Formats: sequence, C-alpha cells, structure tokens
Amino acid sequence: MDYGKEKYITGGTSFLLLDISSAAITCSLLISVSSSQSGRPNLYSVEIHRSAGSTSAPNVYIKVLSGSYTMKLAQKTDANGRFQLFVKRTAYTPVIWAKILTRFGVGNKLLMTEASESDVQDSVGIEAT
Repeated sequence: MDYGKEKYITGGTSFLLLDISSAAITCSLLISVSSSQSGRPNLYSVEIHRSAGSTSAPNVYIKVLSGSYTMKLAQKTDANGRFQLFVKRTAYTPVIWAKILTRFGVGNKLLMTEASESDVQDSVGIEAT
C-alpha cells in the first residue's frame, strides 16, 4: 500500500487537497502551512471520517500541533456525497506541505491543485481545536 504519500506546493491561490467520491472515508493528514516562504510554519493534524453508506458531509477534526490556525481549511459535500477539502487563501501566499498518514476510501487523491474562488465559494469553513 502507498501510505505516506506527500505533496508540496506554493502559490497565491486557494488549493484543493482532496476530492473524494467514495462513501466510506477514514483519512488522516499532516499539513504544514506557512503564509510565505519565510514565514513561520503552522502544523495541523487533520482527521476525516464518514461511515459506509452515508453521503452526508464527513466529520473533519483539525488539531493545531504548532503555530496558529491562520490558513483556514474548508469542505464542500454535494448531494451525491462527493467531498472536497480546501485550503483557503487569506491575504498571503500559502506554502503548503501535506502528507497522507491513513487513507481508506481516499486512494491516491492528495491533489494539491489550484482552486478558483468560485470552487471555494460554497465551501464551509472548518474550525480547529
């Protein structure tokens, strides 16, 4: 199995991290986000879970391990259960490194692609603990 898949990206936009259509999801991510290449990195642990047979939005838990929650994560789930996880751009240019630690129902879907503001527009912000 291909555990430990990781990606790095930088750019002046929001980013789509995951785009998942499967019903059952068990996923954990480790995400490092910085507002600039010379900025202090913030480290987040992200847990995502949705039971088999459900098309509702999965439970997403974010724990700030280091730094602060300056770059917000947001999710969008459509009526068919398609789940998308975004890093929303703030006033700064994000530098993002993400690693999948567990990935049942996720496959190789750590995308890290640019997302337009219209893609992120209807997403729901996720609060961190």
